[in-house]
Amino acid sequence: MTLPSEASGRRAVQLSDPSHYVEFTLNSPANGIVVRFSIPDTPDGSGNVAYLGVYDNARMILNLTVTSKFSWAYGNYPFTKNPRDGLAHHFYDETRGILPYSLPAGSKVRLSPLTSGLTYTIDLADFYTVPQPYPKPTSNYLDVTDYGADPTGRRDSTNAIEQTINLAKGQNKNVWIPAGSFLVSNRFCCLNKIIIRGAGPWHTTVFTNVAAGVGFFGNWGGADSDAGLYDFAILGHTNVRNDNSIDSGCGGSYTNSIIQNLWIEHTKCGMWLDGPFSGLQIVGVTIRNTYADGINFHKGITNSVVENSILRNLGDDALAMWSDAEPDAQNIFRQNTIQNPVLANGIGIYGGHDNSATNNYIADTICEGSGLQASNRFGSVPLAGTTRFSGNVLVRCGSPNHSNTDHSGAIWLWPEQAPMNSEVDFNNITIIDSSFSGVTFWGSQLTNTHFADVTIDTAPYAIEVRGLTGKAYFTNVVARNLAKGGVYSCDPGFQLVKVSGDSGWDDTHC
Repeated sequence: MTLPSEASGRRAVQLSDPSHYVEFTLNSPANGIVVRFSIPDTPDGSGNVAYLGVYDNARMILNLTVTSKFSWAYGNYPFTKNPRDGLAHHFYDETRGILPYSLPAGSKVRLSPLTSGLTYTIDLADFYTVPQPYPKPTSNYLDVTDYGADPTGRRDSTNAIEQTINLAKGQNKNVWIPAGSFLVSNRFCCLNKIIIRGAGPWHTTVFTNVAAGVGFFGNWGGADSDAGLYDFAILGHTNVRNDNSIDSGCGGSYTNSIIQNLWIEHTKCGMWLDGPFSGLQIVGVTIRNTYADGINFHKGITNSVVENSILRNLGDDALAMWSDAEPDAQNIFRQNTIQNPVLANGIGIYGGHDNSATNNYIADTICEGSGLQASNRFGSVPLAGTTRFSGNVLVRCGSPNHSNTDHSGAIWLWPEQAPMNSEVDFNNITIIDSSFSGVTFWGSQLTNTHFADVTIDTAPYAIEVRGLTGKAYFTNVVARNLAKGGVYSCDPGFQLVKVSGDSGWDDTHC
C-alpha cells in the first residue's frame, strides 16, 4: 500500500515546510473542520506528534494537533505497530476542531504545517456547520456532573457515570452528559430502558487514554431493550488490532433501541453488535479511524437498520451482516456514505436471509475487498430468501490482496463455503472507475443471481469469473471504457445469460 492508494480519489497533497499550504474555498458557511492527514511514523512505531495551522485568509485561527499514533500498521493480519515487520499501511488519521467564529461562503481556508522536519500529507478537509450545544431535556434526566463526573477531562469519570446510570435505572429516569470532555477507563453496561443524551457530538465527548477503555454496551442475548444513545462522541485510544479484546464504541445487544448522532473514533470497531435481537435503528452516526469493522451485525440480528451515516478509514468492513451460527434477517443498510475502508469491503453480507443494501455511496476500497460483497464465508448460515442491492454507487472500488496476487472487482460474489443458489439481486447500480473488474465471481456454485440496470464505466473488464459453475442473469447491463475487454473467464461451466439490453462487453478472454 502507498499514501496515494489510501487517499480519497487516490491522490493527496504533501506539505514539507511551514511556508507550504493547501487552500480550500468554502461553498457554504462553516465553523467546524475535520482534516484527514498522514504524518510519518517514528522508527519504533510509537508515533509522532505535530501541529497544523488553520488560516482564514492567511490569518491563523486554529492550531490542530496531528499524530501518527493512531495510524501506521505493519506486517500481516491482524497487524502490528512494529515498523520492522514491513508492509506498512493504514497511513491516515483525522483531526477536528471548532473554529473561533463562523466563516462565510467564499472564505479561503489554508492548512499549513507548524512543525518543521516532517512531511504532512493532506488528503481532504470537511467543513461543518456545528450547532450550539443542545440544552438538557427539561425533565426526567440525571446529570452526570451532579454525581462527580468531571467535564474538564482531568479526573476519571467512570464511577460517576456508572453511578448515574444505576440511579437512573432505579428511578425510571434517563442520563444527561452535558458539554465537556469526560475521561473514562471502562465500558458501560447494561442499558435496559435507559436513554443517554449529550449536548452534541462536537460538544460532549466521552474519551479514554487506555485501549478498550470506553464503550456503551447493551446486555448480550437481547436482554436490554428500549435503550437510546444520542448526541455525543466516543473517542477511544486503540492503535493496534487485538481480536481477543472487546473494544467497540457500542456493542452487545439492543432490542427495539435507537442509536443516533454519535461520533466514534479510535476504537477497534465502531459498533460490534451481537444477536440474537431485533429492532435496532442506527441513524446519522459518524464512525472513522477504526482498526476493524465500522458496524457489524453479528449473529441473528433481525429487522434492524443503519441509515444516513458516514463511515471512513475503517480497518475492516465498513458495514457487515455476519450470520455466524444464526441468520441475520430482514435488515437494511441504506443511504450511507462509505469511504476508504483500509481492509475488506464497503458492505459485506455474509449469509442470512432477506437482507438488503440500498442507495449507499461507496468509494475507494483499498485491500482485499470490494464495494459490495455477497458471500457464504466465515462459517455463516448460507444465504437464503432474497438478498437485494439497489441504487448503490461504487467509485474506485475493488482492490488487490495484501499478501498475494489475488484481486476483486467493485462487486464480489463468493460462494466460498456453500453454493449460492438463493436469489441475489443487483438493481440500478453505478460502477465508476473500478480498480479491477466491475463484477467478480469466485468460488464454487452460483445459480440465481440477477443484474438489472447496471452501468460499468471504466474498468479493466466488465466481468471476471474464477473457479465457478452455474449461471448469472443480466438485463440492461451496459459497460464502457473497458481497458482490456468485456469478460475474463476460463470457466466454461459458468454461464453469463444476457436477457436483453446488455452492451459493451461481448468479448471473452482467458
